[in-house]
Amino acid sequence: MTPRTVTILIAGETVPAGRPKFGTVRKRDGSSFVTAFTPATTRKWQAEARFIAQQQMGNQPPLSGALTLKLTVYLPIPKSLSRIKTDQALHGILRPTTRPDLDNYIKNLDAFNNLVWYDDSQIVTLMASKHYSDRPRVEIIVSENVPFVQRSEQAQLL
Repeated sequence: MTPRTVTILIAGETVPAGRPKFGTVRKRDGSSFVTAFTPATTRKWQAEARFIAQQQMGNQPPLSGALTLKLTVYLPIPKSLSRIKTDQALHGILRPTTRPDLDNYIKNLDAFNNLVWYDDSQIVTLMASKHYSDRPRVEIIVSENVPFVQRSEQAQLL
C-alpha cells in the first residue's frame, strides 16, 4: 500500500492552546469537586480548524501507523514594525521570537484526533516553525511513514 500524505490549510489567525483552567463544581448535596476545562478561545479555534480539516479530508479515513508531520504557523506581521523590518518579515529574514511559544501551537494538534489521524501519539517525527506573513494561516502536512524495508528497496532502485 502506498503511504498517504494529507495537507491541511487553515486560513486566518491561529490561537495558541491555552493552559487548562480549573474550577470548583458544587453539587446539590453540598459536596464539591475540582474540574479542569479548556479555555473557550482554544475550544472555538479547535472546532473551526476541525471543521475545515473535515472538509479537506473528504471521505478519506484517518491516517494510520507512524506519522511524520510538518506544522508551519504563519503569524500576522505586527503593525509596530518599521517598513524595513516588515520587508524582512515578509522575506523570512525576521522571524517571530516572541510569545506565544511554538509548543502552544503544537498542542492544538489534538483537534485532529480521529479525523486526520487516529491519535496524535502516532506522530513520531515533527517539524514545527513560526513565520510572519501578510496572510496568517496554519499549514499541516502529514504523511504515513514509509516502512524501513520499503526505504531499503527504494534505495536499491536508485
